[in-house]
Amino acid sequence: MNGQPAADRDDRATHSNLTCEAIMSDITVLSIEQACKELGLSEPTMRRRAADDPTFPRKIKLSARRVGYLRRDIEAYLAKQREAALAS
Repeated sequence: MNGQPAADRDDRATHSNLTCEAIMSDITVLSIEQACKELGLSEPTMRRRAADDPTFPRKIKLSARRVGYLRRDIEAYLAKQREAALAS
């Protein structure tokens, strides 16, 4: 159609879709309930950790009454917690 083989166009389209998926997964926002489940914490315990632990992921204000957490921040926090547990 535009002088390029169909396979090249398909490869670029697939790459573009994968790139978009990677970007979107990098900015996935978890609700408090989802973050609690990922962390294995109750909501009150998670709120205490957020208040007491400066390394705890920062919440993101989504609206006047709703907050969330970036999935990548939760995953990074869990990785650091795991490293600390293995080091001790």
